[in-house]
Formats: sequence, C-alpha cells, structure tokens
Amino acid sequence: MDPTKLPKIGVLQGVLVDSISRQAIPYAAIKITHSMSEELVTGGMTDENGRFKVDQITLGPSIVEFASVGYKSRTMTVRLGRSGVEKNLGQVGLMVSSAQLDEVVVEAERQFMTNEIDRKVYDPSKLILSKTGTASDILESIPNVELDMDGNLTLRGSSAVRIMIDGRPSRFTGEDLAALLASLPGNSIERVEVMTNPSAKYDPDGTAGMINIVLKKSALQGLNGSVNASYSGLNRVQAGLNLNYKVDQFNLFFNAGHSSGLYPRNNWSHREVYTATDTLVSDQRSVGLGGRNGNNIKTGFDWTPNDQHTLTVQGTLNQRLSPNISTNTIDWQTPFGDYTIEQGTDRFGNGNNLSGDLIYDYKPQKGEELNVRLSYTQGGRDDLIQFEQDTLLDNTKLPSLRYSTNQVGDQWEFNLRTDYTKKWDQDRKLEYGASAIAREDFDGFSRSNTDLTTNETTIDPLSINDFLYSEQVYGAYTNYGFKKGSWGFQLGLRAEQAYIDANQISQDSTFSNDYFQLYPSGFITYELARGRELNFSYSRRVRRPGGRELNPFVDYSDPFNLRTGNPYLLPEFTGSYEVGYTHILKKGSTVSANVYFRDKSQLITWYSTVTDEGINLTTFENLNSGEDIGLDANFRGKLGNKGAFLTLGGNYFYSQVTGTVDGIGWINSGAGFGLNTMFSTPLWKGGSL
Repeated sequence: MDPTKLPKIGVLQGVLVDSISRQAIPYAAIKITHSMSEELVTGGMTDENGRFKVDQITLGPSIVEFASVGYKSRTMTVRLGRSGVEKNLGQVGLMVSSAQLDEVVVEAERQFMTNEIDRKVYDPSKLILSKTGTASDILESIPNVELDMDGNLTLRGSSAVRIMIDGRPSRFTGEDLAALLASLPGNSIERVEVMTNPSAKYDPDGTAGMINIVLKKSALQGLNGSVNASYSGLNRVQAGLNLNYKVDQFNLFFNAGHSSGLYPRNNWSHREVYTATDTLVSDQRSVGLGGRNGNNIKTGFDWTPNDQHTLTVQGTLNQRLSPNISTNTIDWQTPFGDYTIEQGTDRFGNGNNLSGDLIYDYKPQKGEELNVRLSYTQGGRDDLIQFEQDTLLDNTKLPSLRYSTNQVGDQWEFNLRTDYTKKWDQDRKLEYGASAIAREDFDGFSRSNTDLTTNETTIDPLSINDFLYSEQVYGAYTNYGFKKGSWGFQLGLRAEQAYIDANQISQDSTFSNDYFQLYPSGFITYELARGRELNFSYSRRVRRPGGRELNPFVDYSDPFNLRTGNPYLLPEFTGSYEVGYTHILKKGSTVSANVYFRDKSQLITWYSTVTDEGINLTTFENLNSGEDIGLDANFRGKLGNKGAFLTLGGNYFYSQVTGTVDGIGWINSGAGFGLNTMFSTPLWKGGSL
C-alpha cells in the first residue's frame, strides 16, 4: 500500500509533563513521522500549559517524537485508523537530562504573547533586552505598560495596577517599586502575566488590573546558571546572577541583581489662582539628579520526594537607596509681596524588605491539585531631606533657613492562602480557596530646624507625626470553567470581610472602617476559527485607601503645597468590562485589539483648595463617580525570512469624573494615548539588534 495515498485526517492530543514533578512542559517540539514513509512528516508544539493537538496526520502507524531542552527525547508508536482517527495520549512524561538534546526541527515559532481565558502571557526570551536589561526594560516592552522616571507604573494609562512577583503581591510603590524592578535581571524572568480583568481567585485590589512577574527555576540536573552586566552613562550599572543546582529530589536556586545610577530630574509648574480681589501667580522650577539604586536577592529550595508532593522554601531581600540632589526656584506673587525663593535639597533615602515563603503543592491524582502558601514580609524605610533656603521679599533678603525633614516607616504583612483545583478533563475546571491577610504600616515624620548663628539643631515638636495603619482581610472564592464546542466560559465569585483601623498617635485619635463585599468575575471566549478568538470579560475591583491618604496630619514638607489625609475615606469600587479579539496569523504573527470600560463609584480623588495667601492645600475625597473608556491594539510579526520582528502598539483612553464639592456639581474629563514600537533583527550568529 502506498502510504502517500492514505487520508490525512488523524488527530493526536495530550499534555506533555515532567515525569517527576508532573509540571507541564511548555513550547516543546513534536515531530510525527509515518512508519512506512519518512517523507510524511508533520509536527507541532505544546502551548504554555504543555497541551498539544496535532491534526492532518496520515492514517496508519506513526512514530511520535517529543523533545524539549533539558529533557531526554521520547518516541512512541501510535496507530490511527480502524480503532479511530483521533487519539488522546493523556499525560506524556519526559525524563530530565543534563545532556544536550539532538535538535528536532519543527516549523513553529514560540509566541511572544499567548492568550489564556483570564490573562495575556508574554515571553521575555523573545526580547533582546531580556539578556542585558532589567525587569523595568521588560515591562516597558509589553503593550500598554509604561514606567516613568519616578518609577510610577501604569497599565492602560492608570496607575491603579497591582504588581506581583511569583504570585505574591508586592507592597512597593513609586521609587521603591522602581528600585526593585531595576534590580531584577531580565534574564531571570520566565514570563510576565498581564491580567486586566483578574478572576475571583485573586485579591480584588488594583482597579486597573494585575501584572505578575514569574521568575525562572531551572529543570536541568546539576549546576547551571547565567551572569550578566552592563554599564552606561551617568555611572549606570546593572548586574545579575542566576544559579540553579538540581540533584534528584532537591532543587536549589539563587538569584541576585544590582542596579545603580543617576537620572536627570527637571520639573516646571505654573499656577494662577483667581480670588475676589487678587490674582495669585506662582512658578516653580526644579533641576537635579536622582539616584535609583537597588539590590535584590532571592534564594531557596524545592523538595519533590515523589510525583504527588512538592515543598518550597524561599526568601527574598530587597534594598533601596535613593540619593537626590536638586535646586528649586520659586517665584510667588501674593497680596503681601513678591517672593523669590532659592532652595537646595539633598536627600538620603534608604529602605529594605525581607520576605519568606513556605509553599506546599499536593497532587493526589491526575487533574487535582492543592496549594498552600504561607508568606511573611517585613520592611522599613528612612528618608532624610536637608534644605538650604534663601528668600527675597520684594528684592529684600530675608534670613536664610536651614532645616531637614525625616520620614520613617515600618511595615509587616502576614499572608495565608489555600487554593484547590480539580480538572475532570480538558474542558472542565473547578477552583476554590480561601485567604487571610493581616498587615500593619507605621509612618513617622518630623522636622528639625538649625540655628545658623549657633549651628544648633532642634526638632519642631509641632511637626511630629506618628500614624499607624492596620488592616485584616479574610476572603473565600470559587471559579468554575468549562468549554462547549467553540465557546469557553469561566464564572467566579469572591467574598471578603475587611477590618480597617487607623491610629493618629500624635493627635491621640483613632478611626475604623469594617465592610463586607462581593467581587464577581466572568469570562467568555469564542473561537471563530483556528487562531482567531473573541473574548468577553468582567470583574469587580477595589482600591482601598492607603495610610498616607487617611492620615489627617498636615504635611509641611513644602510650605507652599501642604498635604493632609482624610480619615473618613471609603474604598473605591470599579466594575471593569472588556471585549477583545486575537488573531494568530501565519508564521507566528499576532494581532490583538481590545475595547474596555471601567465604571467607578466612591472614587478616591485628590482635592485642592488655595488659601487667600496662595498656599495650596491638598486632601482626598470620595467623589461621586467616574468612567474610563479605551481602545488598545497591538501587532507583532516577522519581517522577511531573516528572523526580523516588528512590534507596534497603541492605547487611547478617555476619563471622566463627576462630583459634588461644597454643594457645587462639576465634571472633569481628559484623554490620553500611548504608542510603542520595537524592531529586532539578527545581525550575525549570536548577535542581534
């Protein structure tokens, strides 16, 4: 019989896993050769969950070969025909090997972005920056994610995004977050998961969504690792080290990163305030250099005594140093005269964070998994700013001032969560779990004045501000997902009880707010054709006010811009809706587009008033409502046949806030957009641009 005349209607599917840990093996190569003709070859690749489905296989006996870096290749003979043209191989296990695998060539391109029902997963190895850059560089290369010079990270134009590392929420924000991301080497990142509508499994914090950075763990036996370093202008240094040692049941891992350097900081602002009798004008200019220095160390071990049990113990140390030197000029026109203020500042900021995790994974049988995670984090910060100030009032010099402000903080967090997953087949999945979070955050502030005659420094007792914020959140959730033909569904519900307590120690006043809330989520996908998918999603999110937003003490760090918190702030809630389309074209090119809408209630917004003397006082209020609507579109594809890639993306959003302040209704609206592009091409063997 001529095998070339047999119909190509066979289908093979299954899941490729590590034979010991039973963890899925993503992006492994599959080669299928007909036993009667070596010319009849087809193949494919496993997806991010280790799943594979290869069709158009010639009927009859075929040899199936599986191969992945770090594993021994495996072959098996499969016959399709009389017993059926489709066959599910179930779980196919590969043994780990320290030897180099023979190359298996299959025409399949690992995607930079893959779609899951509740997230987009990005593979940093497709980026040149993953070899020499940092986590900051990786995030800035992901569509709709931006990170500015001050470390403020936004997703689709919103800063209300939650950052997680290996599934654990990070407590860092602003400069602390920037230092952490800059100290994480890019080549230590396995993948980045972007969830604009996270499911009920996750904490509902972060109204714009979540970004989860998953770090690498090697499956290779023996000792292996990598090292990288780079240097650029203004003494910017980045370095990283990844080590892994695996012997039988034990896997030891160690990651370390360092970043340092100086960054120019130039700011300018102009403000005009119109009162019944006067116009108050102020101009502020600032020129300086800021440092963003950080160190990050993570180490631990995995113990896998058998296929069912895995125990992980790991610890992480983060350190942040933030030196800053600047010169500020303030021109201020008031009814009492015209001021010109020259102010020099010298800042010494440092912070540290130490965390530990105990993780237990139990897989009693195929498709069933229990995960228990216990985490504890403790950290502190200390920021000292020294000021030298000269003031002119109507060209008359006033006495010079020398003073300093000191902000200190200590915080701890305890987190216990349990997650259970049951999969009956590839089309049905049930998840449920519970969590308990307890955290405490202390903030302290004081100002010291120096007498330039005696050079004596004393603390201003009226400036002392000690504030303690405590939070306990208990939650439980369930998710159920299933597929029906071309449709996929996942529905979830999370219930949370929160207990909030705040203590303004300096003013001997306490505040509390306890509340119970439900957070539903839903996802629907429809496969139009192979590689073309529509998705619809909804989730309810929350933004809880932070300690500094609640603290009623007035911050006099900038005498012309005062700031105070509002202890009566309520949480802000968001209903997030999204419709998306993804099309995977030939040769691995990808096109995606999403329309999103966010409906906000009890919106937390800064609110400023100006005194008759022209001093700006900022606080926070729960304004009535707000809406965001936006569109993002992205393309990534090959250019030519030499391995060049082009990435284009953009995001446009419109925001509107409606509120009533002092009995007066008002509407504030604005729009913004962002564009990004990236081009990469090989130059020579081992080199690329």
